[in-house]
Amino acid sequence: MKYNEIDLKHWRQCQINVDSLWLIANRDKSGKHKNIYHGNFIPQVARELFTRYTKRNEIVLDAFLGSGTSLYEAQNLGRKCIGMDINPKILEYVKSQMDGESCSSTYYFGFCDNTDSSSVDCFMQEGLESLGSKSVQFIILHPPYMDIIRFSKNANDLSHLDNLTDFI
Repeated sequence: MKYNEIDLKHWRQCQINVDSLWLIANRDKSGKHKNIYHGNFIPQVARELFTRYTKRNEIVLDAFLGSGTSLYEAQNLGRKCIGMDINPKILEYVKSQMDGESCSSTYYFGFCDNTDSSSVDCFMQEGLESLGSKSVQFIILHPPYMDIIRFSKNANDLSHLDNLTDFI
């Protein structure tokens, strides 16, 4: 079973990083990547992972959407994306970035408290139905680093937890 679109006969031309250590000199700030949200991850990481482990039109799930890095990379690579976040302010930012996009059938994102399994179940059902699928093919998680940075005032936001056992 092939899980990506890399031509193994011509893999060197695929522009993937085959090193065991990815040294990324500069963060990609092109397109929608603005680096406005503390704690977002480098777009090149999502790009490498999606290229290696997904195909066009497959669905990526990001349970900590934040400022939308994975959504933008999924869009750039022709993947679909379901994204959830507990911070309504950052979701408004992502919505403003996506306004006017003609590909709204390729993504579904919104508010979801991922500490509440029934909320996640409902959100995922809506997202999958919206994208015409029964499952996602890849999950990417970039949770907060416990209580180092508070991302919202919501008590259920994982960035409020200062106890490792509760966090995990």
